[in-house]
This record gives sequence, C-alpha cells and structure tokens, in this order.
Amino acid sequence: MKLKQLNPTTSGTRFQINIQKNLLSKTNKLFKSSIKGIKRFFGRSLTNGRITVWHKGGACKKKVRQLASTDTNYIGIVVTVMYDPFRNSFIALVFDFKTSLFF
Repeated sequence: MKLKQLNPTTSGTRFQINIQKNLLSKTNKLFKSSIKGIKRFFGRSLTNGRITVWHKGGACKKKVRQLASTDTNYIGIVVTVMYDPFRNSFIALVFDFKTSLFF
C-alpha cells in the first residue's frame, strides 16, 4: 500500500500520513457472499421504533464482512486486500492450498 504525506498547511497536518485506499479491492465475487447488511437503530427504541434520543441518525450505510476463524494460520496466497469499515485494519482474502478454500 502506498503512504501519502499531507502538505503542512496547518499544524495538525504537518506530520500526518494517510494510506491511499484507492489501491484496495472494492469487491470480489468470491467474497461477496460473506458481506451482509446490518440493521442499525439511530436513537430509536427497539420495541416500537420511536425516537428516544434526538439528533442521532443520517450516517452512511455500512456492510458487515463475516470472516472465518482468525485463530489458525493458513498457508496460501493473498488474493485481495479489502477495506472493512467495522475494523481498524484491512482484511485479506486468502486461498488455502491444503483445503482449497478461501478464508
């Protein structure tokens, strides 16, 4: 991945380094079956759906990536590296040689 250093126009951006996310894979047909939508309640009650907390809502929709077990080590090749909005790190689609499955 490529790192991009920002121009020091303010003191907050003087030492800031960002990752260019346009180099990541957006979708993959092999991984598409594990991407699900999530129902989110922005300030609403779970029972009747009425607004209980004001001034919440209007956020972007996010899709949850359901991953397989992360406990074991896989011997294989990385097919794609993807962005995940619910995690602090990127996720990789790995093809395992032993089981011929994607993890």
